[in-house]
Amino acid sequence: MAFNKLDHSLEGEFLPRFRLRIAEEKTAIFDKIKEEATIETTVSGTFAENYVILRIPKYERHYWSPELQIQSIRSEENNASILRCVIGPAQSVWLMFTFFYSITILLTVFGGMFGMIQYSVARTSAFLWFWPVGIVLLIVLFAVSKAGQRKARNQTLHLVSFLLHALEKEYEVTRIE
Repeated sequence: MAFNKLDHSLEGEFLPRFRLRIAEEKTAIFDKIKEEATIETTVSGTFAENYVILRIPKYERHYWSPELQIQSIRSEENNASILRCVIGPAQSVWLMFTFFYSITILLTVFGGMFGMIQYSVARTSAFLWFWPVGIVLLIVLFAVSKAGQRKARNQTLHLVSFLLHALEKEYEVTRIE
């Protein structure tokens, strides 16, 4: 098996982005994933010609539930396909955290700069508090995202193992990168 949740070495763990090489055409691979997803009740999915999104079913889903996005990026000689897989929270969660990080960083930098200018002119400024408050907010955002990542760990492992078990039933799967 390409991944093993009990093996904590570099090869046993997985990153949010990974690639798989399979010695088969992409259409056959995506058909096999779709077939296995219809049999398995713990995984639902959205299927397109070159793109698959595997999710946890709605009745088990929570705010931090992951999605596994699979895309065929190219075919090599001998009918081998490369699958690009990305696992993470739903797009709305990514967007929300990107927004919060961006706003916090912008307010911290520009509020702190404004505070430094006021301090250099008037020797007093309440805007200097933007820096420590912004740093604390960034640490809190990071801690919240890590807590969500821990909460979604079992579902993440389930989606990755589903994909690998579904493909390894018929094909030889090699992890690259």
